[in-house]
Amino acid sequence: MKYIRCVRVLAGNQMALGMINRTTMTLFQLVGISALLLVMNCKSHGQTPKVDQVKVAQNFQVGKKYEFEVQRGKADSRQPGTENIKSSTEVEFVALSTEDNLKECSWKYGSTSIVGINPDQIDERTRKYMDTFEGMEVKFLIDKNGLIHGLTNFEDCKNHIKNSFRVIYDNAVQKLTSDEITKMMDALKPSYDNPEALISTYCPEITVFFTMFGETIKSDSVRISHSELPNPFGGRNFPTDVSTKIEEIENNIAVISVSQTIPEKDLNEIMRETVVELSKLSNKPFDASDIPKVNMSTTSTFKFDYQRNVLLEVYTQKIVETSGIKQTQTLKVLLRN
Repeated sequence: MKYIRCVRVLAGNQMALGMINRTTMTLFQLVGISALLLVMNCKSHGQTPKVDQVKVAQNFQVGKKYEFEVQRGKADSRQPGTENIKSSTEVEFVALSTEDNLKECSWKYGSTSIVGINPDQIDERTRKYMDTFEGMEVKFLIDKNGLIHGLTNFEDCKNHIKNSFRVIYDNAVQKLTSDEITKMMDALKPSYDNPEALISTYCPEITVFFTMFGETIKSDSVRISHSELPNPFGGRNFPTDVSTKIEEIENNIAVISVSQTIPEKDLNEIMRETVVELSKLSNKPFDASDIPKVNMSTTSTFKFDYQRNVLLEVYTQKIVETSGIKQTQTLKVLLRN
């Protein structure tokens, strides 16, 4: 009878006890049944096997509409409270077709609102700037590894941005002359004059969201790699050191972090070259010695459901420091459906 009492304590289940032959129970049988019950108990509490690696794969269905929210923020240490102000833009994403291992996709911007501030405090010029991308549709080709192979409606995107800037300049606080507007447009031209520059400068959320697809990350190591960030003003690209690792795995969600650092020497050399070239378009060119040193770092966090192959959220933070001033840019992409 003492064995029966032990089983009752371990199992906690009267039906399981009824299946045991009380007269032929042996110690060996008791141990085996107890072990089985303990294993079943562990499974019932949702324990999952250890995940050694995670592959971030795409699972977008052609023709299905996916709703995203893109949040952008910019904080300045000279302006306390700016860290609470963010723009929120609706985005509709559709995989239009698949051909030759490439998907043609549409990323269409909807309306933008401001959070963290009373909307009545926004002036007319700022409102127009907020609406810069509303209605803009970016069509691009992408492979399974998240690499973009060009825009299929590049001229439409380019014209949309140019027209938006003209609207902003026409509503400038200090009215600009035609010559001044032309010079400013010439200075901005390299930032939208080719597909790579246009996406990285004006639609960074597209690159940020798709950059991790096709990657396989091991859970017990840090991967170090090197890449280049495009220079939006046509100068040399920025060499970048990249560190990637899995921070956490829980409930089928892998949290992946990516840190990007531009070596200080390269960053400042390229920044000086770029600013000097741009200043030639103005009446007062800069002297390279007058340009302060800059430090810049970028960190990104990806939340990926590896059971469903769904990227739920991407958050990126870029910090730029110069002459005691710290500016922080944030970008978050959220899947809504």
